[in-house]
Amino acid sequence: MFDLRNDPRWMRLNDPLFLAAGVRGGTFDMDVDRPAAWTGGEPVGGDEDFDPNNFLSDDFCIIDDKHFFIRCIVELPILGGGGKSMGFATWAEISRASFSAYFRSLDGAEAVDHIAGSFANRLNGFPDTLGLACTIRVRGGNFRPLAMMNASDHPLAQQQARGITLDRMLDLYAASGVDLRPALAMTH
Repeated sequence: MFDLRNDPRWMRLNDPLFLAAGVRGGTFDMDVDRPAAWTGGEPVGGDEDFDPNNFLSDDFCIIDDKHFFIRCIVELPILGGGGKSMGFATWAEISRASFSAYFRSLDGAEAVDHIAGSFANRLNGFPDTLGLACTIRVRGGNFRPLAMMNASDHPLAQQQARGITLDRMLDLYAASGVDLRPALAMTH
């Protein structure tokens, strides 16, 4: 059984005063800012004019009025982490009908629980995830939906189900460009 309460790296990481690689104490989600298929510019802001058939915002993307994407969270529970997880804020492609239903659900006009989709990004530290089937679980409030990989033999699905160690989490952060290992290994 894993118990991180006495691991000095875990304690240091969760110290609110910890600061390394631009990260302040605690676990955080790795942000994938756009679907792999997006070749346009930066996300549109609140008051900007935009083409509704081709746009990217922080949580929605449409390409050529044919491909529809929503931002999701892929959570990986941390073994012994007291319920904490690390995540990837990534994208999933869904059907036009699901996109419309999800959008209507945001203001309560429609109830949506689960949506079929496919991963729209490659996640660093894993075998290729682009295009793999996923199930998206819609959450209430201002929470992004959760994406669960359908292929149970893929390492991402296995780590979603079983959890990851602190070392695996640190390796995934490093693979995504945020290497906290040197700062956590420091002794004071």
